[in-house]
Amino acid sequence: MSFELNKKNALSKIDKSKKGSIDARIKDIIELINSLDDYYTTSSCSGRILVLEPADKKNKVKWLFVTHDTVSLEEVKKALEHAVDAWLKKESAIFHIACKTRDAADKLLNLVRSAGFKRAGIISPKKNLIEVIGTDQLAVPLTKNKKLLVDDTYLSYVLDIANSMQLKNFKRLEILKNYIKHIKK
Repeated sequence: MSFELNKKNALSKIDKSKKGSIDARIKDIIELINSLDDYYTTSSCSGRILVLEPADKKNKVKWLFVTHDTVSLEEVKKALEHAVDAWLKKESAIFHIACKTRDAADKLLNLVRSAGFKRAGIISPKKNLIEVIGTDQLAVPLTKNKKLLVDDTYLSYVLDIANSMQLKNFKRLEILKNYIKHIKK
């Protein structure tokens, strides 16, 4: 199947993510990438802060709270009210982008790295599929057997770190958007 047909099929598929739609903060970036002849996105997330109960299988993870913005102490405490074994996680922006050629992939990799996304590489050489991930990650256990493991002072401190990471992530996304605008169609 040709790259163009793969692109058409991928862009016409229903969003199967848990959220069910493109994050508003990166919608412009996704549209810019998908408007270029040599690229299309296969998945994305603008970065998020979440409270979850982990599981052995991805589809069994229980999300207690998720935001693609910053978070408050009150929001997290409310999410923990019925938590058994909960973690706070901060995940950076991530993109999976199909590229028409290896040269196109290399060009985009150089661009995203220049924008501050240092964790970027080809994950499928046959398909010229690249993965772009920010480096801001955080994972902290908050409850065990329904018992809160941390006090409000520590939780506030961790949330300050997560929010700071999220704001850096947003700045990096703005830089990326401006860089992508300069790719020739």
